[in-house]
Amino acid sequence: MNDLNLNIFNVIILVGIIHGILFSLFILINKKLKSKTNKFLALTILSLACSNLQYWFIDTDLIPKYKYENNSFLFIPFEFLMLPFFFLFVKSYLDKKVDNIEKIFLFIPFILCFIYLLIRDYLGRDLKILNLFIEYISIIFSITIIIFVFRILIFYERHHSNYSITKIAIQTKWLKSILYLGLILCVLWLISLNLFKNLFHEGYYKYYPLWIGISILIYWVGYSSIFRIATHQDRKSIRHQRVKEINLSNNLAN
Repeated sequence: MNDLNLNIFNVIILVGIIHGILFSLFILINKKLKSKTNKFLALTILSLACSNLQYWFIDTDLIPKYKYENNSFLFIPFEFLMLPFFFLFVKSYLDKKVDNIEKIFLFIPFILCFIYLLIRDYLGRDLKILNLFIEYISIIFSITIIIFVFRILIFYERHHSNYSITKIAIQTKWLKSILYLGLILCVLWLISLNLFKNLFHEGYYKYYPLWIGISILIYWVGYSSIFRIATHQDRKSIRHQRVKEINLSNNLAN
């Protein structure tokens, strides 16, 4: 325990991890927040937190990397789940259905990567290049989903630009802000794999900016989503009451 690599940066990362796990569990078990949209929100935050947690274990040497590599501890590729769950969250938030093809596209990469991680110990050769290749695939996959979500939001905005007394258009600018941060983190991920490795030859310091950025994203996604969902529900209730009053007035006038 005395040999653990603890510093101010991975302590900050740990605080974000704990907060993300507790926040997502609170959403999942709170009956007042029970909905499909909130479930996908919780799974998004939980996957972000668990991804950081696995790397935090490795960074602090609480669970050495070789124990994951020989499958003494099961490594779960949460990086292939973060954006898929966020995609499902956005779809549900906008009240749109998810096609079967979309589900396959979203989760096949996670399944394939998970299978690889299970069998890599039996492949019997240096897998450093292949592991790096998978990490690049994960970045490309994440950027691709971000682009798809942008398209969904733009399409929604175009078809809900006109005012309607009976319908409340869902606010989407805040979702775009989250996506912009996601793109920044993807760029930071690339920089960590290329530029930072020349600055930090030992340990996992090159990933600290990325992991801290993910911790910030956990807070941003969590609180902004809960606030926006609640605000939208309040606006719907007020508009519904207003429509009832207008209809009642019209009926009385007739």
